[in-house]
Amino acid sequence: MKETARKLRLEGNTFGEISKLLGIKTRTIRLWAGDIKLTKEQISEKIRRMKILESQERYRNIKVDEKILRETLKYNGVHRTIKLMGLTHGSIRYWCREYGIDIELAKKKNISYDKCCLCDKKYSDFQLNRPKICNTCVSKLRRRASKIKAINYLGGKCKKCNYEINDINFAAFEFHHSEDNKEMAIGTSLNRKWEIIKKELDKCELLCSNCHRIIHSDYDNTKIILLIKEKYLKDNFNLKQEIILENSKTIIGNKKEYVKIDDDKLKDMVKTESITKIATKFNISTDAVRKICENKNITIPKKHFLFVRFNVSKDDLENLITKFPMTKIGKMYGVSDNAIRKRCNKLEINWKEITKNKRDGMFK
Repeated sequence: MKETARKLRLEGNTFGEISKLLGIKTRTIRLWAGDIKLTKEQISEKIRRMKILESQERYRNIKVDEKILRETLKYNGVHRTIKLMGLTHGSIRYWCREYGIDIELAKKKNISYDKCCLCDKKYSDFQLNRPKICNTCVSKLRRRASKIKAINYLGGKCKKCNYEINDINFAAFEFHHSEDNKEMAIGTSLNRKWEIIKKELDKCELLCSNCHRIIHSDYDNTKIILLIKEKYLKDNFNLKQEIILENSKTIIGNKKEYVKIDDDKLKDMVKTESITKIATKFNISTDAVRKICENKNITIPKKHFLFVRFNVSKDDLENLITKFPMTKIGKMYGVSDNAIRKRCNKLEINWKEITKNKRDGMFK
């Protein structure tokens, strides 16, 4: 008896369970097998078994008819039967096990489609669930349905211009918060519950898109309109320019702008000022200034051009690199140090070795 009690204890049974199996007091079993302690795995397995027994007792109290269960599973599937019969998934599994019903066969086989019926989006090969309408289209339909419901809730017409709703113009209506009590944007939260949307709709007014834009714009500000008229809407001002000179015509764009410049004045300005400054003075582009100079045979100095050319021989450049750094040579010719390096590469001068030798002290 003592050996059997110790074996049962090693299997993971409690003292009370062993006493019930052998018909001996728990005190004597503790004396025989008190030195054997249960492991964590055995305790967790014991708790799991106890929970299963409790759930089985709970499922037994809920009596389910075999015929009703078979018929509902046959025509509706597992998830639908849970909703119809008001049972849990565990209880259905328990009664299926009791009655010998295979749940896998009872699962409703949905018809699979190759693509969505609304957006014609093809389903991927690894996608198991292939419904008639894809999830994105379902959420889109839900959002649109809640928007139509919201429009009807607020009267179905614009509060300012009385533009009414019909079967097509749902997109033309928007929700305007008249006060600064906005918690969420209704347009981006139409997938939420109707009760939450309804609370926010009570703070809003229904407007058409035209009226809503006018309210949020600042075109009714008289100061801004006066400034626009003074600065931009003059008769002689146009963004797209057409320059007409006395002898020659240079066209830029479609609209007209008359610019008259003296030849002597332009020659003096080109010598002293840059082309960008001349363009800003006459409210024209830099290309227009260059075309005027071409038509009037005015030479633009080389300093106005971006690319500056310089002539250096290979021997002279090698001597300069041995004596001076690249930045100083660049300043001598009015170019950058990268331009000097590029010229060295073009003339096949190994400037990297020369700079390295310079650091080591080869050249003095």
